[in-house]
Amino acid sequence: MASNTATAGVGRLIVGKWHTGVGAGVAGVIPMILFNHLWLGKELFPSFGLIPFAVLWGVVYAGIAGVGRLNRLAANPRTGTVLGIAYGFLVWMGPQIGEPIGQGTFTLNGVIQIVLFGGVLGVVYASSPQFSSQ
Repeated sequence: MASNTATAGVGRLIVGKWHTGVGAGVAGVIPMILFNHLWLGKELFPSFGLIPFAVLWGVVYAGIAGVGRLNRLAANPRTGTVLGIAYGFLVWMGPQIGEPIGQGTFTLNGVIQIVLFGGVLGVVYASSPQFSSQ
């Protein structure tokens, strides 16, 4: 039988961050998918292709948000929402830098979707019982 060591706490923290990141990413992409379907009239099921990217961005956010001062900001729902929106712009619009405004994904609809994704991501991460008390 294995003994409970200090590394077990680290493992629990890593798994907790991973679960929180996956959950926050999936929760963040749902409003994007619904906005695409209900407001823009796009097909519902092809938008589910965004879920793997949302999971990736959620896990990366959980990893970044757990570092130093960002941890305090991300764990507070007020500042976590703003941090999530800023992060959403970085990951979803970062590849669009240099693209003319109004073309491709750098549109008002794209900005609305990014705000939805980032806001929900930040709120879900900050509301997570594992990190909200830190």
